Amino acid sequence: MVSRTTYRSCTAYSWYITNHFYRNWNSYTCSIMAGIFREWVIKRFTRSSKWSKCRRAHLIKHPRCICCGKKKVFGMQVHHIVPFHVDPSLELVESNLATLCNNPRCHLDKGHLGNWRSWNWNVIEDCATWLWKYETRPYKNRG
Repeated sequence: MVSRTTYRSCTAYSWYITNHFYRNWNSYTCSIMAGIFREWVIKRFTRSSKWSKCRRAHLIKHPRCICCGKKKVFGMQVHHIVPFHVDPSLELVESNLATLCNNPRCHLDKGHLGNWRSWNWNVIEDCATWLWKYETRPYKNRG
């Protein structure tokens, strides 16, 4: 286990690194690695300053959920087909964006295949199929 002094000198970001490599590091090395890891996390997972404008423009151009066809004022999410953490260079590319509503059946099931850690490369084709099924489903009118 990691000693209390080593643990205190490390940030929450570097806890995994500290716990994994504690045999070879002293407190000073741990603090250096924590800084390097923190910088990497900030570069890797921080959104571009242009993201909010890009998101707004996409929602104006594509206001409906590609899966269920609903148009909501609130609750629409711009989904990255190739996730931001996989390829940050595709963050603002229009062809990498898809509008999904925050209904778990749309965003979670079709966009992430039921697990937020996963992603669906074919989300547009899958949602087009489901939208066709929703629009052509048979039902009986009561009355």
